[in-house]
Amino acid sequence: YLEFIKTTTGGKEPAIMGYDFNGVCPSQNGNRDAEKAIRWVKGRGGIATFQWHWISPNADGDFYTDKFKLDQALANPDSQSYKNLIRDLDLVANKLKILQQAKVPIIWRPLHEAEGKWFWWGKSGEAACTKLYRLMYDRFVNRHKLNNLIWTWTSYGSQKGNWYPGDDVVDLIVWDYEDKSSWTDYQTLFGGRGKLFGLGEE
Repeated sequence: YLEFIKTTTGGKEPAIMGYDFNGVCPSQNGNRDAEKAIRWVKGRGGIATFQWHWISPNADGDFYTDKFKLDQALANPDSQSYKNLIRDLDLVANKLKILQQAKVPIIWRPLHEAEGKWFWWGKSGEAACTKLYRLMYDRFVNRHKLNNLIWTWTSYGSQKGNWYPGDDVVDLIVWDYEDKSSWTDYQTLFGGRGKLFGLGEE
């Protein structure tokens, strides 16, 4: 797509490039997007953003699966499902460490579109999803000492419920597929929180 953009615009390139950690889980084929992002930021002067199409930690389905029950996994830290969650989080944390060591900041947009409930991390509802988000934040920041992440929450405003995980774990709030009411919704829900606002996907 980058070549298409350059050709169409007469040589211009976007400032922000999006990457994904899909592929990082043990049952997949690996992921090299950290290295690609370093080249983009260091070599081209761009900004990198990452999301994660996280397949079932139990390797029994993709990110749309109904099989992985997040609420049950979080309620049972001794279960294999919970251990698999932690394993996957640590795999991504290690990828993010590569970026941190290269002094590359990342707009980090985990658990995106949770409020839509089509991905497994949203299908168990608000309480489970926000608990997972905060678990990720705690593990990445306090255990793995990651400090190169701009933590981004994808909201649907008042359209699909508001699962905002908290001011202490969010730096940037984005809307996916915004409409004419998005700015008004943002001001109503988040206008006094001192958070930046942007578009996650269009």
